[in-house]
Amino acid sequence: MSSRIRVDDHIPYESFVPTFTAPSTLPSGGDGLFAVDALPPFTWLGFYPGKCSKRFNGKRQDHTMGTVDDAFIIADAAIKEGMHMINEAGRCQVANVWYVKLDSGYVLYFVGRPVQPNEELLTCYSRRYGKRSYPIPTKCSDPRCAASGKHRLESAMLDEWRPLLLEQVPASLGTLATNYLGVGSSACVLAAAPAESTMGPTLVTHTSHT
Repeated sequence: MSSRIRVDDHIPYESFVPTFTAPSTLPSGGDGLFAVDALPPFTWLGFYPGKCSKRFNGKRQDHTMGTVDDAFIIADAAIKEGMHMINEAGRCQVANVWYVKLDSGYVLYFVGRPVQPNEELLTCYSRRYGKRSYPIPTKCSDPRCAASGKHRLESAMLDEWRPLLLEQVPASLGTLATNYLGVGSSACVLAAAPAESTMGPTLVTHTSHT
């Protein structure tokens, strides 16, 4: 996996920590993603998975994540593992996961509040997500939302987060983490990807819950 995302790249449906899919704790939430172990804040969870495209697919908008370069990462809803399985916190839940859109083009999900074993991972989709069929908290736990008193419009990195994330870099990434986070690098390359690419860091395989 390249440290910069390019059009037609495929981002794996995997995570840096053990997770499992199970029925969500949210009413009508379908399936959700749960942590196997206790996780401290700033633990890297994974990158939003799918295929990078310059074209928006309205039929798959519920599983589409925009990037900082106005491209789109489109996840396959049929695959029940990966960061696209993280639901949004409902009216009576508190988000424990934040995500940031990186200059490298990736969207990184990480722990925002302490997570307990077998706890569901929940985030905030921001105001740009559009119309929802469910109520969401009026006050969000994501610091970028809390600072303005309403759900954020952007999902940028806060300066104080970067050194804390660098302290908890997954071993599989090593020094490549600075490239993923955009430390000392330019914006991502959205050129056509080569026909063949070499996959880089090894991630923790998603585990099924029985």
